[in-house]
Amino acid sequence: MPLATLTGLADRPGELAGLGPVDPWLARDLANAAAASPKTTSCVTVTDGQGHAVGHGCARPEPRRHRKRARDGPGFSFTAAAGPGTWRLRVPGAGPDLLVSFDPVDTGECDHRLKQDPRWTVDQLPDGTFRWTTPTGRQYTTEPVRYPV
Repeated sequence: MPLATLTGLADRPGELAGLGPVDPWLARDLANAAAASPKTTSCVTVTDGQGHAVGHGCARPEPRRHRKRARDGPGFSFTAAAGPGTWRLRVPGAGPDLLVSFDPVDTGECDHRLKQDPRWTVDQLPDGTFRWTTPTGRQYTTEPVRYPV
């Protein structure tokens, strides 16, 4: 789901892999339920203005020695943390805050570097477009590179 929806700053729909869009309230309810489980893995994919993935990171619990239990509110929040490229995802409940460090998704002029990354998959569809699937199951469709003739 869009981070702005998760944090309550927007009401854009979420998306369930294999099912499609869900309203923002259901998406938030599902995120709250997932945050309550210690088996949940939270990942964040950063996209540019055209919806192309430009960064990705999965959350890990904040080390005990750095944990601060004061909460800004009952829901989720996402703020810059100590260290370059590291963000703090505060989750509801008594669990620890999560730290997310982003790795760039730099495809430059070609997309084959991602095809080699085992966390991502790409499928070419019959119409020639490509469906990219992130490690979290989110999907993006792109057109093939068009070279001048």
